[in-house]
Amino acid sequence: MLSIERLPRSLVVGVALGLVGACIVPELDLAGRSCPCVPGYRCDPATGTCVQGEPTTTAGGGGATGGGGGATGGVGGGATGGVGGGGSGGTGGGGEVQTEQWGDAAGTDHPGTLEDTFINLNADKNSALVEVLLYTWPDQKVANVILLQWDLSAIAQGATIVSASVSLYQFDGVGATYTSSAHAIINVDPVIAQADGYVYDGVHEWTPNSCCLDGIPMAQADIATAEDTATLDDAAGYKSWTVTQMVQDWVDDPGTNFGVLINADDSVVADDCRYFRSNEAADEAQRPRLIIEYLP
Repeated sequence: MLSIERLPRSLVVGVALGLVGACIVPELDLAGRSCPCVPGYRCDPATGTCVQGEPTTTAGGGGATGGGGGATGGVGGGATGGVGGGGSGGTGGGGEVQTEQWGDAAGTDHPGTLEDTFINLNADKNSALVEVLLYTWPDQKVANVILLQWDLSAIAQGATIVSASVSLYQFDGVGATYTSSAHAIINVDPVIAQADGYVYDGVHEWTPNSCCLDGIPMAQADIATAEDTATLDDAAGYKSWTVTQMVQDWVDDPGTNFGVLINADDSVVADDCRYFRSNEAADEAQRPRLIIEYLP
């Protein structure tokens, strides 16, 4: 076996230099590679590729200097300039859908925001009662309708309403099915505690019309076209009406938020009806709810 001691000195030096050279890795040029980038490079949001230089951090959500987030998971996003744009590094623009509940039912996010009542063919004021009701009398005539008014000031103008629904807890009724529609109140702004079949604020009359017994107006000329119509069965439980566009209109122009009217069925016989729990009901799990999904 050949001993290294017996090799010529020049050969030994050459072998050693060759081994050292074999362990040196040439510097890699990573410019132009797709984001995310290694230290020493930053993501160019215009091209989605890496360029030499340290990343710039900017507070805010995935702007021009912090871009890249989203699908590529690039550098940038929130105030720390962390990896991945949205999530912990900022929202990267836009936002998440919020789902919140208005009224005083169990689980509410916005207590103290609902007033409700029902009006009928007289001057009774019913806002303090523990129920609200829909009633038909005589045949095919509206006799009782429900008024609900929510304070939506917690939603900023400019928000996008994804969905909105009114839910009332039905606990009694007559008739196998009962058709009821949801309408935005227009023309007048009711004072819920003072509204009745004749007047909307204790003084001023609803717009005259011939809908009901003896010409009692019952708010029927002060409502928009129905946004939703529900066919109610006779089972106890929550019944719902979709009011997405109505709520969007109120958020866009809060001065038009006069509330919603849930109408009686004018296609059935006298005494068909539906009873619901009001916001004054003792059981919070059966009070009215307005559930809204929205993008702030």
